[in-house]
Amino acid sequence: MLQKHFFLAHPTVFLKACYASKLELGGMDYSPQHLTPPPLCDIVPGDLQIDDCELHLQYSSVDRCAGKIEKKGATMDNYSKPIKNVTIVGAGFMGTLIGFHCAVKGYSVCLHDASTQALEKVMPSCAEKFDFLVANQAATANEKDNVIRQIRLARDIKRATLDTDLVIEAVPERLELKREVFAGLDQVCPAHTILATNSSSIPISRIEGATRRPDRVLNMHFYVPVRDNAVVELMRGTATSDHTIEQARQFVHSIGLIPILAQKESFGFVLNRIWRAVKKECLRVVDEGVASVEDVDQAWQAFLGTAYGPFFMMDVIGLDVVHDIEMSYYRESGDASDAPPKILLDKIAAGELGVKTGKGFYTY
Repeated sequence: MLQKHFFLAHPTVFLKACYASKLELGGMDYSPQHLTPPPLCDIVPGDLQIDDCELHLQYSSVDRCAGKIEKKGATMDNYSKPIKNVTIVGAGFMGTLIGFHCAVKGYSVCLHDASTQALEKVMPSCAEKFDFLVANQAATANEKDNVIRQIRLARDIKRATLDTDLVIEAVPERLELKREVFAGLDQVCPAHTILATNSSSIPISRIEGATRRPDRVLNMHFYVPVRDNAVVELMRGTATSDHTIEQARQFVHSIGLIPILAQKESFGFVLNRIWRAVKKECLRVVDEGVASVEDVDQAWQAFLGTAYGPFFMMDVIGLDVVHDIEMSYYRESGDASDAPPKILLDKIAAGELGVKTGKGFYTY
């Protein structure tokens, strides 16, 4: 696994290498507005065929890789069945990161999304991420085909969950949407399947009522970047069993991450509550004209010795995602001070969402 000191010593390499995956952006002396994004992955879409709500994707490059969907027989083991097959619902930025990391760690992964366009981006993104690992001696080229073969794509939710042991939902931060997704998953998943939400703020207790398996649902919140020794927050619902929590904890350990268990229900969990307080005050300081974006980030970096500042990190996450999270807190408290500030609303209205659009608080 790549070590942090490598990135700090090579900040420009860090930014360019991670631009493609839209994570891990940083470097002590970065100047985003002066950096040129690297070229897109040389893996380009080849033939695309949609057949019976499945995607059969093949991409051409110097070394050809393919993503192929296969149907497997469903099983109905007991609730103690070990986790082997993982389904990610939502093949966007975060869903793809989680799915790729699970595949690298040896799990069979299926990414589901109703959007063909979203699914088309998965395999090139995963291949590019793996090439980055190889280039930095965190993996070998010989391992690439095996990892890519671990990843399947499905537009049809029934096929995506046919034999899954764990589903990680990674759809936008809207409660009703998540409840709708969980209700659908409960209908099609095997009885033993654990349903987890990657929500950044919404407690699973707000979602569990959409299912008939409240003992097998939980919060499982991943952080950017999804890499070894990163934190994953776990939080139970009103009826989540100890066995489900233990299975989740073991799974997180198995993919090289650190499980942090919230001892009681908390809107925003543990670390995310702390990060949200920082983010909220940074936005207010700039919105009120107290300091500039650049000065806030530089002050944060100098004081804490971090590789990047809060505004740069918000650009990485996506300002639309930041807005949805802020709205979750606002709806929860009803406090006007929790509402997204004008500086954030203006950025979203202008379509400046961060790294993914080429401009946010910085220009990329």
